[in-house]
Amino acid sequence: MLSYSYEILYISAQKNTILNKILMTLGNIFILRGEWGSKSMLKKMFYCENCNSMWSGNEGDNMLCPDCKTPLELTNVDLLDWRKKTQSEKDAIKSEIRNRIHEHKIVLQKREELRNAQLSKNPQYEYQIVAVGDKDSGEIDIREIQRILNQYSEEGWKLHTALTNEVGKNSSAASIGSFGAGINSTIDQTILIFERCIDSGSNM
Repeated sequence: MLSYSYEILYISAQKNTILNKILMTLGNIFILRGEWGSKSMLKKMFYCENCNSMWSGNEGDNMLCPDCKTPLELTNVDLLDWRKKTQSEKDAIKSEIRNRIHEHKIVLQKREELRNAQLSKNPQYEYQIVAVGDKDSGEIDIREIQRILNQYSEEGWKLHTALTNEVGKNSSAASIGSFGAGINSTIDQTILIFERCIDSGSNM
């Protein structure tokens, strides 16, 4: 915006050579200042809680404090606005930011305490996964599944989920004289997921 407005002034003074030279010189200075100012306006101030200091940088950058290497907190203060502040105003801004960060940490700490308190009340479980393969004929091995169910039940486990998983195909062929026959079967696994409570929690 600044460079555009000074360019308009320069064009409107073409008829006066002396005024033209003056405006052209001033225009170049102001244009440089305008470009410098536009870049500075993109910069924000970052706050270091550890050093209680402010640093400038581009919004979106993950900046570290040059002094203590602590991650900096992005503020809503522009670099140009910061330069216009008095020292007392700067101190007040830093104090406000520091208090806001401290309050945010308190909120996060209370949230974590509530989370841990709730977790201590919840029952805790452990899980065991067992895979039982089909017979060569493709039939489910019911006897093996029955044995595993009884075994885990005696140890305090409860069947939580059962599902099948296809692992391949099995084919066989036989011939007698001029006669032949073939059998194709899908081989699956039966996946058994067992659950056992190891801590009933304070709610139980």
